Amino acid sequence: MSMRPDARIARRALLLLAGGVVTGGLGLAHGLSGPDPERAWRGLLVASLFTGGVAQGALLYAALLALTGARRARLLRPLAESALPVVIAQPLLVLSVLALAGPELAPWQAGTEHAPAGWFARAALLGRSTLTWGGMACASLAFASGRSGVHDRRPGRAALLALAGLGGLSLAAFDLIQPLAPGGRNPLLGVTFFATSVFGGMAAVALGARLLPGPLRPPPARAARATADLGFLLGVAALFVLYLLAAQFITVWYGNLREETGFFLRRLAAPWRGLGVFALAGAYGIPAAVLLGSARARRGTPLAFFAALALAGLWLERYLLVAPSLAERPALGLTELALAAGASAALAGAALLRLERSAPDREAADARSAEDAGTAAGAGAAEDAEDEEDSAYAEEDA
Repeated sequence: MSMRPDARIARRALLLLAGGVVTGGLGLAHGLSGPDPERAWRGLLVASLFTGGVAQGALLYAALLALTGARRARLLRPLAESALPVVIAQPLLVLSVLALAGPELAPWQAGTEHAPAGWFARAALLGRSTLTWGGMACASLAFASGRSGVHDRRPGRAALLALAGLGGLSLAAFDLIQPLAPGGRNPLLGVTFFATSVFGGMAAVALGARLLPGPLRPPPARAARATADLGFLLGVAALFVLYLLAAQFITVWYGNLREETGFFLRRLAAPWRGLGVFALAGAYGIPAAVLLGSARARRGTPLAFFAALALAGLWLERYLLVAPSLAERPALGLTELALAAGASAALAGAALLRLERSAPDREAADARSAEDAGTAAGAGAAEDAEDEEDSAYAEEDA
């Protein structure tokens, strides 16, 4: 894959990053100066859960490719690993939210009867969040650093990242979402948050593969098969998340425990029901049905559309995990939308900048991998055969 750095791409990435920070800052200032200042921190928490989960999910998708030794999809690994800057910055964002949030956003800081003295004490929560997000950032950095060629599998580091992501995202959900509703519990919240974050990371990679600037795109013929495989995997992941949610709901419904049913009933009742239906349909229902049912939908622009729809639904799901515990009715205004748009633009800008900066190192690492393996000729023949197959696939797609 030939990728050449381009100053225009770097400028575009910096503009996206700076524009995202400015937009998010303006949304935060608008919320703080409004009649309900708690909306600002509520929106910031939702944005951090969304972008942090998606970025970490993209790194976990790259780790999955490394563990399985995927050949066609390895072209997408650099794009998945480009979310590393956001993963590294995530601990600071989460700590900022926790340090600045008021009692209405963080009930455990208010000293109420629902707040356990130890586990959810402010010092314990700040320390645990530092270790949780910091540990995932360190595991991601160890995985994505060093030799970054697409042939480099790094199975040991990939396994470490997978374990850190599973434990870290699950614990983060219980620490940042569960305590917002002291009267309701969701026993499977952790594993669901982990699964949906990986799903969001794959959706972001699918969307990014379509929107990348020309010099950073992989060869179209080979990328066609890789993105089609990703589209199918995205449909399977959406179906799996729907299964998790259904199993979770049935278990809670059958047990009929008040502290568990309250979490769901709050989000299934008006005025939250409509948003919940849209979030489930947009994030999982429609992508699962279309991507698994139509090969055309797993290619090119249709795949990018359904990936964008899934990401929009995922953001709304994060909003529904937070807002119903703190407000009587939905409030989706300039504050929430500016924070969401700003965080998304910052994520895209940081990823694009890393891709542009790491392109020369990645090409050199690929060449060293082929030389070290001592199979350059055999690999070249295999690549030629694979290119012929992918070219035929691309022509069929066209």
